[in-house]
Parts: sequence; structure tokens; C-alpha cells
Amino acid sequence: MASFRFAIRYLLIPLTAAAGLWSVATLRFQTELLPLFPPDLPSVKALASAQEAVVSSRQVVAVAAPGSPVDWADLGAIAEQLRGMPGIGAVQVGIGPDGAGSASRMAAERITTLPPGRFAATAQAFSPDEAARRLHATRQEMAGAVDQTEMMGLRLDPLGIQDLLFAPGEPNPLRMALTASPVLTIEAATPLRNFKDSQQFVDSIRQALATATASLSPHPHFLLTGPPAFTAEISRQMRHDVIVMVVFALGLTLLTFWTVYRSLAPLLSILMVQVLAALVALTAARLVFGELNVVSLGFASILPGLGMDYSILVYHHYARRGDEAAWRNLRRTIWFCAGTAAGSFGVLYFSSFPGLRQLAVLVGAGLLATAFFATTLLAGRLARRPPRVPDWIDPASEALGHRVERHRVGLRLIALGTVILALILSPDLSHYLFYDPGVERLQPTQLEAYRGEALLQHELAALTPAPTGIDPETNRPHWTPIDRRALAAAFHTAGFGDAWAQPTLQTVDLLNAWQAGKAPLIATSTADAGAAWTTLRGELNRTAVDDFKHLSLINLLGVILLCAAAHRSFRLVALNLAALGLALLFLAGLLYADHASMTMVSLLSIPLLIGLTVSYSLYVLLGVEKAEGALGKAFRPVAVPIGLTGICSVVGFTAPTLTHQPVLQNFGLVMDFGIMAAVASGLILAPALYWRCRATHHASFYRAGSFGLAARLARTLPLGVTRALAGTAGALYAWTHPAHVAVVHRNVRLLRAGAPRSTARRVYSEFSKTLADYFHIGTRSPQEASAIIAERAGIEFLREVAAAGKGGLLVTAHHGLFELGGLVMNQFGFQTSVLTLAEPCPKLTEWRTAFRRGWGVETIEVGTDSFAFLQVADRLRQGGFVAALIDRPNPHYNVPVRLPNGTAGFSAAVLLLALQCGAPVIPATMARRADGKYRAEVFQPIQMEHKGTREETLRFYTQQIADILLPTLCRYPEQWYQFVPLSSESASA
Repeated sequence: MASFRFAIRYLLIPLTAAAGLWSVATLRFQTELLPLFPPDLPSVKALASAQEAVVSSRQVVAVAAPGSPVDWADLGAIAEQLRGMPGIGAVQVGIGPDGAGSASRMAAERITTLPPGRFAATAQAFSPDEAARRLHATRQEMAGAVDQTEMMGLRLDPLGIQDLLFAPGEPNPLRMALTASPVLTIEAATPLRNFKDSQQFVDSIRQALATATASLSPHPHFLLTGPPAFTAEISRQMRHDVIVMVVFALGLTLLTFWTVYRSLAPLLSILMVQVLAALVALTAARLVFGELNVVSLGFASILPGLGMDYSILVYHHYARRGDEAAWRNLRRTIWFCAGTAAGSFGVLYFSSFPGLRQLAVLVGAGLLATAFFATTLLAGRLARRPPRVPDWIDPASEALGHRVERHRVGLRLIALGTVILALILSPDLSHYLFYDPGVERLQPTQLEAYRGEALLQHELAALTPAPTGIDPETNRPHWTPIDRRALAAAFHTAGFGDAWAQPTLQTVDLLNAWQAGKAPLIATSTADAGAAWTTLRGELNRTAVDDFKHLSLINLLGVILLCAAAHRSFRLVALNLAALGLALLFLAGLLYADHASMTMVSLLSIPLLIGLTVSYSLYVLLGVEKAEGALGKAFRPVAVPIGLTGICSVVGFTAPTLTHQPVLQNFGLVMDFGIMAAVASGLILAPALYWRCRATHHASFYRAGSFGLAARLARTLPLGVTRALAGTAGALYAWTHPAHVAVVHRNVRLLRAGAPRSTARRVYSEFSKTLADYFHIGTRSPQEASAIIAERAGIEFLREVAAAGKGGLLVTAHHGLFELGGLVMNQFGFQTSVLTLAEPCPKLTEWRTAFRRGWGVETIEVGTDSFAFLQVADRLRQGGFVAALIDRPNPHYNVPVRLPNGTAGFSAAVLLLALQCGAPVIPATMARRADGKYRAEVFQPIQMEHKGTREETLRFYTQQIADILLPTLCRYPEQWYQFVPLSSESASA
């Protein structure tokens, strides 16, 4: 153990720190919203393709804000001034490669899809001779009166190509483009490798645009968009937001801790645990993804609040000077809770949303790391220097427990009323928008980059020409490359300078490259993007809802299994699920009261809340069960820590609401409401709903109705099927009731010292199979029922006793199907009575009496009534047989018997009757072999004689009978059905 602590302190900590710093230095960060969406959705693919076609990762698009005093004609001059400025590599009018979205590219795209006749006429218009003729006509048109818009149209299209591209009466988007917001695409001279590069590039563009437009009045305003603009703006915001979130979450949780415990020194250790856990989370994200979206990083800011829970629980344990047994139990509970919470987040790894997959790795790894460091590093530090818990905490916790206990009925009524009210209001609440799938709720609409992108998307979608239905490949072979130099010379000859020639030459360049297969022109790219934004909402909604259903189901099954492993009790698992259901109802109520709705991202917080809610109720119910339902005692060590961890979790989820990202704000709000509901449900209502089952492990089954149902199943199903079902049920019961198995294990070790725990678990499955056999023989004819007996040994001893006319006492153990002995006795014509104690309820006693009567066996109920013993004596004197079990302690005539590895109390009361009546005692066994058949064995009768005092006589013959039965018991220990402690050795832990 010392070497392990050394490894943690001197090796693991620096390794974790080094790995975390390497991850921070090498992680790539994303800033846009689109990468958070499922990449396989058709709409996301179309948007990504359109985005790539329009603008690259090195380009910023400057779009003139509505109302700015700048038009397309001014852009050429502005572009010329921008070219060559520091950091700027290229500037072009329009957007995207070769000015996608500019008039030149739009014209080129339209030309490629013209019908063949119009395509040939348009191609002819670009020939130098035809261009010269058209330029002459334009010069004559300019001699007349033209307004500014007409002049701008002539500058963009001096050849009049637009008249060939659109039929008379058809909308002309190219003319409409003259009134659209002017656009410049500015490309960086060098690759933009990180946030800092993007910020510097965007800042240099702002300065350059201010310089280039200084002469315009009023001064125009440009909206900068594109990947570098998003990166620069969001990175500035997120840097501020992350600092605010971390400082807020960590500072407020530490302040809360200090306010409760008034202890500063351990805060450094707790802070170290939080930092190490964060570094582990970043390392996991770096290894799994290699890149991280800043929104996911914002999600991960909840980690300090959630991870603080485990540190608080560890601190509280050592502050209360808990013993080693309590520490083992707490450590186990912390790991169960951490596993539940991490599993809940881990399930999100299977989400369709990349951002949530990143969240799953970040928070899941961080929670597990927090639990590890809290239970090792922090625990070691606190063990060496135990803190002191404030005097008010334990009494306050205990007082809360007593208050919950006093008002248990009222709290149960509140829980029931909540469910009933939800059912009554469900028709009205079904119309409330608890879930809003709108994409716009996820978008950072306040960003300048977003507003610029939205303006471009709107205008480009409106300006995209209607498709002609012609495949561009049809026209490609018919395009004759235009001589660019000759065409430029025609412009100069006609008296038009480069500014006039440039748009036409750019169109020709695009068409020449298209014909050569070097520049594909996709005329529908902007239309596809507009349609994609329209269909994105529906696709994201369907994906989110499908994820919600699948992940919630997986998470629910996972927490049920974890609860079953922690509690080993169906009752407590049901309480956890009840707490979960109430928490979800409370969450719905809080959302309704706040007029809030969940988004597609926060909808997937429900699987998280499933795990977190169960974590709270799991920890509380473990304490309540250990305290056997005494809530004051159970709450004393847990109430304040649980409340404090809830506050810290709320703080952690409040941090995202302080950001500028709508997706984070809504997620934090929903999770805050969920945590409040989880704490109220897990800490208050779940203990109030708790009930303790004080009956024995089999009392719930030992009812006449249950036996009747089992008998009906045995009557209709084959024996192999009922055995398999019963064996599975018994194994499941053993797995979920370790305390009961421990008692059986100690009993089994009285027979075999080295018997593993699995042997004790087999006792339950074998007992269940024996019950299946019991119901089988009771619902079949005697001939059919006796078929399960393969061997009958020692029957001659019974005949000898019957011939003597004195009757006999058959004694056996709770081993195998001892009830089957009555069927054997009936087959050989021996009148038999079975001694039995009263069943848990009179109806079951009546049912079993009638059941035995079916194969000719009488039942005598024995207890404190001496009349029953007179009945037994009468049967023996009349020459009948009486069967009894001997291997359990009895308040009357209890005899300690030596077993191979200890002693056990056997009941000797019935032996006293045999001694007084002079009836022989006949040991017998009924064991099931490996093939499922039974071996019935009757041993030589024992004629009891006085061996000194009565006690000495009973002790002698009880031991003798035990020695006869032991070989069979030791051979089949898994069929010795002893579910209560047999001695002080087996009762001890």
C-alpha cells in the first residue's frame, strides 16, 4: 500500500500533469456550430459542401451592412487598395473561389445550363469580333442618359450577355444582384494555424477596410464572416466565457465548501484533485478526438461542480473520524456513484452529435479521475491530518432525517399527489412546448460573423437562378475556348479599361477552365445550401429524438444494473426508479413554471439526469438500508454532504448559462432544474418512500396464492422448463441478496471448510429446482411422479418395522426433496404422517396439507400445543410412520451436534417421543443426482435405549443420527437448505 501511495504522489501526479499540458498544447479547437451537428445528415453534408465551395478556411468575406454607402462599383477600387497590405494574400469581388456568388460566376454557372441553341449564341457573343460589335453598341448607349444603377449594370456586363441568359419575362437575378449587399472575399497570405492567427488576420482586415473606405462618407460598415471571422470572434468570447465559467464554478464551489466546513488547508488538496481530473479529461479528449469544439469545452465546465461531490464525501468521512469499515463502504459507494454518473455521460458517446460525444469523453473521464484521486490522493492526505467537522453539521443532518421520518406520510402523499396531478394535467400539458427543435435556438445570433453569414445566405438563395434542367455536361464539348488576350484587346480598342473588362474576362476564364475540366461550376450550390438550412431542422429533430429514446433506454438499463449491483435488492432498485420518475416530473414542472423549453442538445441531458438522479438516491438509500430505516441515523453522515454536492452541481451547471452561446445557456438551465429536482427526490422523497422488509428471505413467496400459481405452471409446463426457470430465479435471488448468501455460506462451510461462495449461491438455485420438483410431483399421478426416483435403497428396513407393528420415526434433514419420501412411503402401502411447523399464514398451511394429501400423506402441525405431540405418540403406538426434520435448532430439546467443521443445533424433541413410545428411529435421505433423478435411501433403524440421563440419551442418539446423514449431506452440500444460522460459528460474520 505504501508503494502504491508513493506511485500516486511521485509518479502519477507529474505524469498526469505532463500529459495534460501536452494535450492543451496540441489540441486543435473548432469554433463553428456546424461541426457540432451529425456529419452524415444530408442537410449537414450539403451545408458543409456549400460552405467549402463558397469560402475556404483562409478566407474572410466582408459583406456591406444594409444601408452602407458602398456599391459593387466601389468594390474594385477598395479591392485594389487592400491588395498587397500586410497579411492579405488575395482580394476578389464576390465570394468563394473565383468569386463564387459574384455576377461573373453566376453568369458562368447560368451559361453552362442553357439550352443548346441559346448556349451557342452566348458562346458566340464572347468571340473577339462579336465582342467588339457589342462594345460599340454599349459605347453608343452610354452616350445617352443613364442612371447610376444602369451604369453599374453596364460595367458588370458591357457585352449585354444577360439578355441571352434569361428568357423575356423571366426574373433576372444578375440585375437583382446589383441591389444586393456588395461582397469582398479576402484571403490570408499564410495559413491560419490557431486562434491567434485568425484574430490577427481579422483585425488587420478591419484596419485595412477602414483605411480603404476612409474617403467615403458616411463611413461604410462591413460585416466580416467566414471561418477565420467565426474563429476570431468565438475564440475571444469563449476565452472570456471559459475563464468566467471556471472561475465561477471553481470559486463558488470552493467558497461553498469553506462556508460549510470553515477549513482552508484541505482546499488546496481538493483544488489539486480538480486540476488533475481536468487534465485527465483533456488528455482523453486529445487521444480520442485530436480536436475539440469550444462549445464542448464549455459543456465540460460543469466538471468542477460535479467532481466536487466526491471530494466533499471523502472530506466529510475523515472529518467525522469514520472507521475503516465505514471508509470501505464509502469508497465503494463513491465508485458506484462515479460509475453511474460517468456511465450516464459515457452513453452520450453513442450520440449522433459530435459535440455530445466530446462531452461524454471529457466529463466521463473527468468524473472517474476525480473519484480516483479523491479516494487515493485526497484520502491519504486527510488520513494523515484529519480535519474536524463543524459541530452543527451532524445534528442538523440528523434533525433533517427525523423531520423526514415524522412527515413520512405527508411526503408520500406529496409524491402520490405529484403523480396524480401529472396524470390529470397531462392533456393540457401535452400542448406545452417542453421541447423546441428550432435550429435558430442553437445559433449565436448576436455574433457579427453569424449576422454576416445569415445575410449572405438569404441574398444568395434569393439570387440563385431557377434551374433550366439542362445538364452542364451536355454543353461542355460545344464550348470553344475564348482567346483571352484577343478579347482584352477588343475592350482596349473600344476604349474600355481593365475595370470594365475584368468581369467579362473573369467569366471567360471560368468557362475556359470548366471546358478543360479544371473548374467545376455547380449552379445549384447556393440553392442547395438554402434548402439545406430549411431541411436541417427536421433532420436534426428526428436525430435528436431517436438519440434521446435510444440513449435514455440504454442509460436506464445501465443504472438499473448498477443499482442492482450496489443494492442487491429489487425493492431498493424500485425505490431508485421511483425517485427518478419523481425527479423527471419535478423537472417538467420547473420548465413549465419558467416558460422554458429544451433544445435538441439539452433534450439529451435527460439521459444524464437519469444517471445523476440515481446517484443521489443510490447513496442515500445505501445509508438508509444500513441504518435499517432509521432516517435520523442514516441522515447523520450524509444529509449535509448530499445537499452540499447538490449545490456544487447546480453551481457547475449554472456556469454555462453565463456564456454567450445559446446552446450552452439552455443546457445549463435544464441541468440546473434537473439537479434541483434530483436532490429533492433523492434526499427527501426516496427516504420517505423507503420501507423495510422484515420478513424472512422467502416470506413473500410463501403464500398460498404463490404456491397455487406455481402448481398451475407445473401442471402445464414440462419439468425441464420449470426447473430451468426456477434455477434462474434462484440464482438471480442469490446474486441480489449477498447478506443471505453469507449466512448460507457459513452453514455450508460446516460441512466443507473450503467451500467457495459459489456453492452457497448454488443452494438457492438448487432449492428453486427442488420446489419445481415439489410442484411437479404434486400435480402428477403417483405413477408419473415417482418416475423422477431412480434409486430406492433400504426399503426392506421399512418392511421390517411395519411387520413389528410398533411404527417408526423417519428422520431426515432439510436436504434434497425430502417431501418426496411421503410419495415413496405411499407406494409401498405405509401410512405416514408428516410433522411440520405452522406456515407464515394459515391458508398456506391448509394448501400444503391438501397438497400432501394428494399422495396419501397426513400433516400434523406441531408447535407449543402438547396435543400435537399426543397425536404423534398415538400414530407411533398404532404402528404408523411419522416423518420429521431434525437438523435445525429448536427452543425445546436443542442438542449441539458435531459437524466436520463446527457444531450445529439439532432438534431432539421428537426423539424423546420415540424413546417414550419405544418406536425405532429410521434415518433417511432423498438427494438429487447429477442427472436430475433422485436417490431415496433408508438406513438401518435405531432402537433407542437410555444412556444415562435424558439429556445424555438425546445427545448420544442425535449425534448418531447426524453421523448417518452426514455422508449424503457432505456429498451434496448445495442441496442442504439451511437459510438461518445453525450455530454461533455460522451466525458470526
